[in-house]
Amino acid sequence: MSIKVQCPQCQLVAAAPDGHAGRHVRCKRCNAKFPLPQGVPTLPVAAGAIGRAPVLPESPTTIDRYEVRELLGSGSFGSVYRAFDPRLGREVALKVLRTEMTASPQTVERFLREAKAAAKLDHPHIVAVFDAGKAGDVYYIASAFIKGGTLASAIPETGMEPRRAAELAAQLASALGYAHRNGVVHRDVKPANILLDEQGSLRLMDFGLAGWTQEECTRLTKAGAIMGTPAYMAPEQASGDTAHIGPASDLYSAGVVLYELLTGSRPFAEGHPAALMYLIVHKEAAPPSERRPGLDARLEAICL
Repeated sequence: MSIKVQCPQCQLVAAAPDGHAGRHVRCKRCNAKFPLPQGVPTLPVAAGAIGRAPVLPESPTTIDRYEVRELLGSGSFGSVYRAFDPRLGREVALKVLRTEMTASPQTVERFLREAKAAAKLDHPHIVAVFDAGKAGDVYYIASAFIKGGTLASAIPETGMEPRRAAELAAQLASALGYAHRNGVVHRDVKPANILLDEQGSLRLMDFGLAGWTQEECTRLTKAGAIMGTPAYMAPEQASGDTAHIGPASDLYSAGVVLYELLTGSRPFAEGHPAALMYLIVHKEAAPPSERRPGLDARLEAICL
């Protein structure tokens, strides 16, 4: 039997043996090394069945009142499941903090602050948060379950039709503008943190870094931790200048997203995170029109 896991670097979903929980594996696509989740419920899925619903046990695993139906993805801090709320009769996305992370009160506090940051946001292009709590040793956040996939999985290799890219960029800007007016800075805007619903509308999610204080970010940055996703970082994030991270940082990341929507690639080539962050701080990105000739100059100006 195997479980579904998602590479935190390139978001590839693949199968891994369920007996390997806690071990480090390498992504077949980008070669990134990351740990498999452990200490949270995992549901069996037949080998090779990635993309299909897993075979459920007779009695679904429950977390608090939520009935866990399917593992949607895993990362370094936790896993996300499709679950059912029998009290309100609706499906939810259940984000669960990894058990080993709960040993740190600071990590638990930050996890719950994420829920508080997102819960005060009510916007058509932001995934709604319904609930947060603790069941035994398991901490969770319940949010709206959006049928569809991530924007990361919807970007063609050569980029989207410019009008569609502009439409999505406008929706993202609307979501970020609303969050910023309510005092919330996302800090990790990227296609993998954006969902497209069945109508093709954009929904921003995962405000995990929004609940971090400047002092926490500064301390972890000095310790060598990377706060965010290097390919989408603003220069102040890449340089560790936490005092200047703010709404403009999110807008820079949104520009990188638009660049990728238009060209199918990011401004700087993939590579070691440290090298990538150096380029972001010290080099000018090639205009997207170099990769897509004839691109509207107005769209190019927004990217840069």
